[in-house]
Amino acid sequence: RPVRMTLPAGATLANLTWSPDGRRMAFTVATDDAITLWVGDVASASARQLTARPLNAVLGAPCDWVTSERLACRFVPEGRGPAPQAATTPDGPIEQEAMSGRAERAATYQDLLKSPQDERLFAFHATSQLGLVA
Repeated sequence: RPVRMTLPAGATLANLTWSPDGRRMAFTVATDDAITLWVGDVASASARQLTARPLNAVLGAPCDWVTSERLACRFVPEGRGPAPQAATTPDGPIEQEAMSGRAERAATYQDLLKSPQDERLFAFHATSQLGLVA
């Protein structure tokens, strides 16, 4: 049977996942400033924010149910600071390997990080702190 639930106005929802017992669902709400974790209760048809701490969804869905009452989540590290700025002088040469000249069977994406700055930015954005949320 359909259940109508009131959610945050203008919310962008993603990463919906049901608890193992099917009584609750967890989802993320994205704003301009952060991605936060919410949980909806089917019986009461209500939703509430579980934590104000921003989640890190760079490498996929940031939370998974551990039990029907707890979620394991990846959070933006506390005190992370600003993103690394590009150096005004190069760190060294940028090395590239020429293709072998033969066609590959599947597309690969080995060259997405093209410089040391790209590597620093990836590490900055992908680094997470793990935590349990009840």
